[in-house]
Amino acid sequence: MRYASESNVQLTNRMLEYKSGVPSVAAVSLDFDEVAESHVVLFSRLLHYLRGESECIDGEFSEHLQPCELGRWLLDEGEECFGKLQAFLHLREIHEQFHRDAEAVLAHLHAGSWVAAEQTCKRELSLSLRRVLVALTEMNHVVNQQDAVAPVVN
Repeated sequence: MRYASESNVQLTNRMLEYKSGVPSVAAVSLDFDEVAESHVVLFSRLLHYLRGESECIDGEFSEHLQPCELGRWLLDEGEECFGKLQAFLHLREIHEQFHRDAEAVLAHLHAGSWVAAEQTCKRELSLSLRRVLVALTEMNHVVNQQDAVAPVVN
């Protein structure tokens, strides 16, 4: 019984990527579960703050001003590997909307409009979060489908 060397598995993955146009799971450096969780956490933190269940320290949401891990991946590696796939394009669009909605919540907060901030969080941002989670699931499925057809190297 032969064991596949790492280089043989990588070569097989590259051949599958070339034939199908979709990289395998081994080629994806993004943890879909972690980036989904980070967006749920941002939403939860905003909601808890709006409900008065947590105190906001200056800069509490400052990480939102920088592209998140998913945003960086979508602009770089994700674009390079998946930029032509409908699932990727949908994820990128939905993800951008999520952050626009989060920015709207923060803008309402900074303007002193707590009611508008809470409404935007509960309506638009909540919907955007659900859409991001669905789009991440779809993208993960596309990537995993590719991996399922990979031949086992003996």
